[in-house]
Amino acid sequence: SWTRVPFSCRTPAGRPADFRPAALSDIGCGRIAMLLTWIDHPDASPLLVNPKTEGLLPVHIGWTASADHGETWTAPREIDVSPLVQPAGNGPMLRLPNNDLLVPFETYKHFDDPSPWSANAAIAVSHDDGKTWASQIVAADPSHQVSYFDPHVYPLRDGSLLNVMWADDRRKAGVSEIMWARSTNGGHSWSAPAPTG
Repeated sequence: SWTRVPFSCRTPAGRPADFRPAALSDIGCGRIAMLLTWIDHPDASPLLVNPKTEGLLPVHIGWTASADHGETWTAPREIDVSPLVQPAGNGPMLRLPNNDLLVPFETYKHFDDPSPWSANAAIAVSHDDGKTWASQIVAADPSHQVSYFDPHVYPLRDGSLLNVMWADDRRKAGVSEIMWARSTNGGHSWSAPAPTG
């Protein structure tokens, strides 16, 4: 049988929002983390994406934690990814061997932003158990032809981190590739993205 988790569909600012699927992970010390993505709807419009600009309504990532196997959860906290904008969470939060927390995400652009864009694969890392975060791009295309979506980070036996994502090239309609990038220094830097096969 299943029991409904007592979870409020309100943002850290106390506003209702459209919450997307959450990712659960064990972050040690008896705690489960839930990575959250939510989208603000500032008015009654059903539009999520601006058809003229391809910009997205305000989107955020945050997290909550449970120390009692999911019976209760802390109040959600937003993850500040500035100077990056419009993050959408992908995959679970990781506890790294040096005790840092790492969150993978992809970036979009603001709803009314007319500039060219492509989705970037990125990460945010916290050195203080989630109080503050520093973000960086893992994969991006300055020409905005290739978008990198759904990054998931996996720790490998040798201590390195593998970031797996898929790439969509505007010049190759209907063709997507699975890509990877690797970090050997705890996520501080990453290899250039490369196809898996």
